Amino acid sequence: MGVQVVRPARNARLAAWLTHSLRNLARRLPCYLGEEASKQPDFTADSPAAVRPADTPKTIYEAVKYSETDNRAIEQYTRANVKTTWHCMATCPMKARDQSGVVDAQLNVYGLKRLKLAGG
Repeated sequence: MGVQVVRPARNARLAAWLTHSLRNLARRLPCYLGEEASKQPDFTADSPAAVRPADTPKTIYEAVKYSETDNRAIEQYTRANVKTTWHCMATCPMKARDQSGVVDAQLNVYGLKRLKLAGG
């Protein structure tokens, strides 16, 4: 998820929903061992969403009820820690091979069988 994805309010709500869902799921798994505090939003100590350290007794937890304060912590964490990535784009000419083309009109790569190339 790129930073630009969480700028609009509805996408910040989506990030919060994803965080709620994944954390609640993880806490119910038999292999759950707690959470790494540095990789979690800065929830208040009295929040039901607060980080559960690895030495917490193992039990199946009820779904956490996230408050607006928790959601703001999630949004702040997401904005501070989610980064975008990019990759270089290049062009592959669609022209005859003898004119330095890479693909034909049907997007078949010259010299290779069953490989097509498309961009977006």
